[in-house]
Amino acid sequence: MNPSTKRDLIIGLCVVALAAGYFGWRYYKSQNLPLDKFRPWSADALPSVQGGTREKLSINIKTPEDATSTPAGVAVPASVDKQGSYVVRVFEIQGNNNKYVPSTIIVNEGDTVDIRLKAVDNAYDFFLPDFGSYKRVSKGEMGRLQFDAVSYGKYEFFCRDSCAGRDKIAGTLVVNKR
Repeated sequence: MNPSTKRDLIIGLCVVALAAGYFGWRYYKSQNLPLDKFRPWSADALPSVQGGTREKLSINIKTPEDATSTPAGVAVPASVDKQGSYVVRVFEIQGNNNKYVPSTIIVNEGDTVDIRLKAVDNAYDFFLPDFGSYKRVSKGEMGRLQFDAVSYGKYEFFCRDSCAGRDKIAGTLVVNKR
């Protein structure tokens, strides 16, 4: 390849890259997306996904292992499978009387969380935006969803679609820092 052709090729590639960057930036601005993933109006906000609910924890909260030491409203794992540092915690949650029962789940950072949601009296769904988890369950059925608790913090999960027209149905996921 002669030097003139090589120079023209490099200039052409630079022009294409600049044009792609410019039009990509214009498209991004036209979508009115936030420039970062923070919720600046909340003093306790931590980096989160768009629409997320992650907040700081001031202390670690004891992760329940059995019902004898667990406060009311906190989910006790139906099972805990420990294999070295890898832990799977299975929780049984009910959607009943327009609320989640129990409504608080406590795990440790790095745990795999397996939720079995039973819709007792209506259709319910479980939406946890920070972990991209969603499951809809019809009345009388049980659904299952699983995610890894990769980032510590306090999160809100809620009934997004199935509970339209009802009061807000929400719960809390606490992920303790390792």
